[in-house]
Amino acid sequence: MATTAPPPERPYEETATAHAMEKAAIGRRAAELVQPGATVVLDVGTTTTAVARALVQRTDLEGVTVVTNGLTIATELEAPLARFTVMLTGGTLRRMQHSLVDPMGGLVLDRIHADLAIIGCNGIDPVAGITNVNLPEVSMEAADARLGPAPGGGHRRLQAGRHLGGADLPRRRRRPGDQRPLRARRGRRAAHRARPGAGAGRRSGPAVWSPAPHPGLNRLEDTGPVSDHPGLTAQLLHVGPHRGAHRVAARASFSVLVPLLVLWSTGHLELAIYATFGAFTSLYGRTHVRLSRARMQATLAVLLTASVTLGTLVGTSSHRSWLAVPVAALVAAAGSLLSDAQDWHPPGPLFLVFSFAACASVPATLADVPVAAAVAGASALFALGVGAAGAGWRHWRGGAAPAAGAPSRPSYDGVARRHVLRNAGGVLLAGALATSLGIGHPYWAMVSAAVPLAARDLVPQVVRGVHRVAGTLVGLGVAALLFALDPTGLVLIAVVVALQATAELLVGRNYAFALVAITPLALLMVHLAAPVPSSVLLRDRGVETVLGVGVGLVMGWLTRSPSPAGPLSGGRSAPAPGARRRRP
Repeated sequence: MATTAPPPERPYEETATAHAMEKAAIGRRAAELVQPGATVVLDVGTTTTAVARALVQRTDLEGVTVVTNGLTIATELEAPLARFTVMLTGGTLRRMQHSLVDPMGGLVLDRIHADLAIIGCNGIDPVAGITNVNLPEVSMEAADARLGPAPGGGHRRLQAGRHLGGADLPRRRRRPGDQRPLRARRGRRAAHRARPGAGAGRRSGPAVWSPAPHPGLNRLEDTGPVSDHPGLTAQLLHVGPHRGAHRVAARASFSVLVPLLVLWSTGHLELAIYATFGAFTSLYGRTHVRLSRARMQATLAVLLTASVTLGTLVGTSSHRSWLAVPVAALVAAAGSLLSDAQDWHPPGPLFLVFSFAACASVPATLADVPVAAAVAGASALFALGVGAAGAGWRHWRGGAAPAAGAPSRPSYDGVARRHVLRNAGGVLLAGALATSLGIGHPYWAMVSAAVPLAARDLVPQVVRGVHRVAGTLVGLGVAALLFALDPTGLVLIAVVVALQATAELLVGRNYAFALVAITPLALLMVHLAAPVPSSVLLRDRGVETVLGVGVGLVMGWLTRSPSPAGPLSGGRSAPAPGARRRRP
């Protein structure tokens, strides 16, 4: 039977730019499995290089040993050598992928015990194991797969497709002998198992996959955890690791402290809302380092200032309540696209919608527009300076900065379009409902709708929604106490800075805990800009939070993947269009 000749293997430099967003997402998820002091084997490949970059950005990691046969991976890990021990396997250099292979390539691998092995390959067969078009690399990957745990210890292996797109799909191995695929999709186009010649840009070869997909699989478009999903209750109660949150809290609190002191000293503390939104620049890039974080924060400094300016301009209209709703939806759409394209952290358009809609709710005149822009811009610029100073201090203490890597290329595929639809639609619907019902401060409903949609899978959306409601309700009690105390002047500034620091210390560990500080912080800022009775603020915040979260969860459910296969579905996923089952 005649078959079509497979396309030739593409060099590393050519495949490195393909599907950069998806590879970065896999890299971050895989890096989350690594613990301080662990020994990790990283196979050669562009996706595993993304894992190396994510490890560099994990500033909490110390004493990690990385064993690799990839020269590009070793280069990525070269700068932060104070935190990593990098061990090259040795062997014969293969130029196409800059890899070290047999002969002599597997000697190191045969003599180590690893906690985690992350392997790139073309295919995984439940009987034959790993498949690859290149025989020397198959030998190295087989050696990776044979790595055993240290005596008395456990070990994990993570299989990752060498190239994304077409048929080269990421896989995970749960235990020896149980190799189940982790499907990756680009819209509806990706096949769920490989076949010779399938998929543009793939490393061609005789890759064979399991005959049927597993019913409990994640999708790459949802960027779910690489490890098995914990239950919903476990996720709601989970408290994450510290991961250097004190550094983020210090940057964020100092970034808001100085602008507020300047406004207080000049007698214009009523402008604090604009300064606070500009200072939100410091919240971005907490999982990135130095140049990468500076690039992200510079982008958000411009966008946050623009959102404040646009919101203040809308606030000059007598129809600002209704006008703000469609404009906020457009802001959400633009923020969603940019977040996906540039890999923002925190992801999504939440803070852009918040800054625009909050400023749009404050009555303003045309003369207030340049003032708001100047205050927000100056605060954002100061936050950039704080971030740069912190990076310089750590550079002085710890040596050369790690490579930032090339910026991700925008990828406006079906996944990104789905995110735009759910964010813009959720904000639009929540704002329209709150405004039509006559509830004050409808922007809180719009912001709350965007909160669960920052997650891409349904279970994390439910978790974020429940956290938002529960944390807000407790935070309303804290806010009521603060309103009763009625702090002013320097005392008020101290309270705001303390709440900001507390929020940043907790937001990466449990979102509900962080909301206990975020809620009174937001209410104090709004009360300064447009004073109203505290009982009205507390009521509106509670009602609109529940309304907005409900709308957001509905939008998340309506715009879920066409073939869900996550922990809420439990059903068997249908094969992707064009996929063929293996003959028995």
